[in-house]
Amino acid sequence: MLNGNKGFSTIETLSAMAIWLFLMTSIIPVWTGMLTDGLKIEDRQEAYQLLQKHISTYMMTGKKPPSPGVKWKEDGEYYKVCTADRSEKEMCLSILKTDWLYAS
Repeated sequence: MLNGNKGFSTIETLSAMAIWLFLMTSIIPVWTGMLTDGLKIEDRQEAYQLLQKHISTYMMTGKKPPSPGVKWKEDGEYYKVCTADRSEKEMCLSILKTDWLYAS
C-alpha cells in the first residue's frame, strides 16, 4: 500500500482471486466425485440386500420368491440370482441348486 492508501492493490486482489479459483477448480470435482461414489455405493448395497433377501427365502422354503427386479438363471449346478441397480449395471450372486437342503 503506497502513499497511505487504504485497501488492496490490484496485484493483491488478482493474486487472491487466482488462489481462490485454483482451490475451487480443484476441490469441486473431487467433492462431486465423492458424492456420486457415495450414491453408487448406496445403490449397490440396496441391490445386494434385495438379492440376499431372495436367496434367504429360497434357502428357507425352497421356493423362488417372485419379484419383477430379480431374475433367477440356471448356470450348471448353480442358480444365478441377478438384479440391476439404478445405473442398470447387473449384479449377481450364485447359489447351489439343491432339493434337500431346506430349513422347513
